[in-house]
Amino acid sequence: MGSHASRFADAAAWFRRLGCANRAALVVVVAVCGCFGALIVWNGLESLGLVEPLPTHTPDTAATASARADRIARRATSPPKEESSPTIPGLVAVDVYGNLEDKGFECDGRSGRAGGMLWDCKVETVSYSHTVSITGRGPTAVESVSATSLDYSGSTPDGTARDFLAFVASIPYTGASPQAAANWVRQNVGQDGASTVYGGAVFTLRASGDARILEIKATRSR
Repeated sequence: MGSHASRFADAAAWFRRLGCANRAALVVVVAVCGCFGALIVWNGLESLGLVEPLPTHTPDTAATASARADRIARRATSPPKEESSPTIPGLVAVDVYGNLEDKGFECDGRSGRAGGMLWDCKVETVSYSHTVSITGRGPTAVESVSATSLDYSGSTPDGTARDFLAFVASIPYTGASPQAAANWVRQNVGQDGASTVYGGAVFTLRASGDARILEIKATRSR
């Protein structure tokens, strides 16, 4: 009986794939001979090659079952791939913090987010604070440079920030335009949201209260 039940299940699935003519023939055979008789008749027709054989299930071998289990386990445990951030072409961290140290900034580097690095440089007086943060996947894979000027003097924040941010804008990288970038910053330092692109980096200015910020990030179109 177990084999007949399995046979009926296979026949039902196969019946749905039959053409109209074969379906009609099967219905007639069942009506005349009954279910079990129809199976006997249909087996005879199969042996004569007059109809398609009913499909049968092929049991998995141990190797096949093991391979399938391995594939399921890998899909369940494999973490999603994270898209890495683009880097500013040709820029190395030392070209930023080294030049800042030459101007009296104190700099230090440390591990940042997983697999990344962060360098902070700062100089501070009673009149202002200038800081630069460099982030990247390593010393030769810099993703962004952010410079912040805070004016403590109560004078014009633009004047306090202008030369400092222009100097940071002149960082050397492949496709850079140091003089053009510095001039752009000098002309737009107080314009919140001003943005431009030089080579493989996008420059964005922020202005809020006594703070002036320059962000330099790799473009995503490379």
